[in-house]
Amino acid sequence: MNPKVFENPIHKFKLNNGLNVHLIPTNSQITFVQLDIPIGGITLRYEKDGIINQVIPGSAHFLEHKIFATPEGDGFQKLSTFGVSANAMTTYQTTSYTINGHENILLSVIYLIKMLDEPYFTDKNVASERKIINEEIQMYDDDPDTIIDRKLFSQLLYNHPLLNDILGTKADIKEISKESLLKLHQDFYLNENRQLLIIGPIDVYEYEKVLKENFNTYKETSSVIIKKTEEPKEVKLKQDKLYLDVFMPSISIGFKYIHQKLDYLSRYKNSMIMSFLMRLLFGKQSSFSDQMIKKGYMNSNFDFDMTNEEQLLLYVIDVNTKNYEKIKEEFINYFFNEALNELTHENFEIMKRGYLGGYLMELDDIETKLYLYGKFNLNQMTIEDAIQTIKDITLDDVIALYQSFNDDMISYLFTLPKDKK
Repeated sequence: MNPKVFENPIHKFKLNNGLNVHLIPTNSQITFVQLDIPIGGITLRYEKDGIINQVIPGSAHFLEHKIFATPEGDGFQKLSTFGVSANAMTTYQTTSYTINGHENILLSVIYLIKMLDEPYFTDKNVASERKIINEEIQMYDDDPDTIIDRKLFSQLLYNHPLLNDILGTKADIKEISKESLLKLHQDFYLNENRQLLIIGPIDVYEYEKVLKENFNTYKETSSVIIKKTEEPKEVKLKQDKLYLDVFMPSISIGFKYIHQKLDYLSRYKNSMIMSFLMRLLFGKQSSFSDQMIKKGYMNSNFDFDMTNEEQLLLYVIDVNTKNYEKIKEEFINYFFNEALNELTHENFEIMKRGYLGGYLMELDDIETKLYLYGKFNLNQMTIEDAIQTIKDITLDDVIALYQSFNDDMISYLFTLPKDKK
């Protein structure tokens, strides 16, 4: 039996402005609020009323910044006067606004909803925000890790929206206007799937009463269909070199997998199987990492990074090393000839127990729990589903995924100091 994720029932209702509300009473010192809008960095093409709309890359992030503009001033500063901490974040598929604090939570939530429902965009404040975002883009343009990630994605992908940064480019930002932001706001910020989640020591009936009193005017919500981009199974480029201002060379190895089933639960299961596979083959306890360190080819273990969006599952392992060509040679021999020997029941069960234990420990943090609840709920899934999915994964699942890979699904990037060019 799975552990109980929330000790009390979740209270759900819908406001007349179309916002779905989930209230989660719990015994905590702080109340956390999360308001999710179903638009993110890779929401670049959608259909509404039979019309296909193109979105300028960076628009979701720009909208997240600009939504805090109000006729009275900066919404962030106003929220701080209520004694709460506020933040916002744009991911690949979602824009989230968060609040946490001990007091004035309802007051802050009402202010946040009104701010999101009633945008204040002008040509002047959009132009002003453009300068701020350009500075943010420049910061990432100068960051070696970001440059490496972009380069490897360009080797893995042909035309998927993941090739575009969440922030967009300076050229993209130049094209974003007050009118384009208002169009996106109308189609997504009044969307039927947006959700407000509140967890903490709250009186759910009092919260429902106050929220309904403040938002009793009916608003028609919008419905859109996000259009997906087909992506080939093979990588675009199998190997390349990148010269940067770095002291130590590195090797990045990218794996590309196309989901056969597109429902979120199936994609989530595949992502967990991939995590298990990579931990078994290249984790701290793996024979490959141990051998590479003993041979002096690398001094530390591999870093891992996974991206699981739409039909794409990308996994990257990388390590700083002067022996990048040796690592590649050893990797190819190991992955295609010897790795199956690592996939034993004993190794699998040890790794699975450790992973599941760590996952359950993360749920002790209510902010993490709220984030996962919101992410899964937008995709018709629950935290309980996630736990059960991890428990249900078998060694056969891991072996089947491993055996599905071939050389055309893997790309290598060597990052070298500029003086080696």
